Amino acid sequence: MASCRPMRWSRPACRATRRKPPDWAAESLAERREQAVALVAAAGYSADKPARLEVIYGADDNDRRLLTAIAAMVKPYGIEFVPIAEENQVVLSTHPRS
Repeated sequence: MASCRPMRWSRPACRATRRKPPDWAAESLAERREQAVALVAAAGYSADKPARLEVIYGADDNDRRLLTAIAAMVKPYGIEFVPIAEENQVVLSTHPRS
């Protein structure tokens, strides 16, 4: 058995642990994009009939920039990503806490 170090949060506890790459890691970006378009189309969505995803977030410039970038990334796949800014207190008061 490989020697194990004391448990640390930043790395695996045992050096012998190897992470298995996901199945899609060997596929090219073009192949993954084709699969994404096919999956969205199989769900009944397209550029003419986009899936609409609304995300409510606390009004923050960094979050707005990030969500705007995500919206641009998913648009070619037939997904309409709509970020909705709300004041933090409104977000907290309208969403149940878990």
